[in-house]
Amino acid sequence: MRSITIEELSEIDDDNIRQLAEIIIKRNFNEPSESRYINEILNSTGEQLNQKAQNLSQSIKEKNKKLQEMTDELQFMNISLQQLNSPKALKKMTLKELKQHCSSLRSIMTSYLDSFNQ
Repeated sequence: MRSITIEELSEIDDDNIRQLAEIIIKRNFNEPSESRYINEILNSTGEQLNQKAQNLSQSIKEKNKKLQEMTDELQFMNISLQQLNSPKALKKMTLKELKQHCSSLRSIMTSYLDSFNQ
């Protein structure tokens, strides 16, 4: 199995791999962890690099989806908080409605905070 050079990496069709190769060419890596990472890339076959790129793309898609879900939840919380910010809205709520609303907000905040722990 032949190793791939950085110059060959910069000619691969995948944008992520090509950009990484260009960064490697432009930058001088001195950190041991960076050197190991570069060596791993250079010793990989084109197929392995394409698989890594696909895995990274999938991971990015999943993180974007999660970020969108969190954004949607935050927007809902913001609307809920704006509604509760009005003293008239609070006065018109029954105790049961207020408890349900607080429970809903607590649930949203808990899931939001839990998403950072994952």
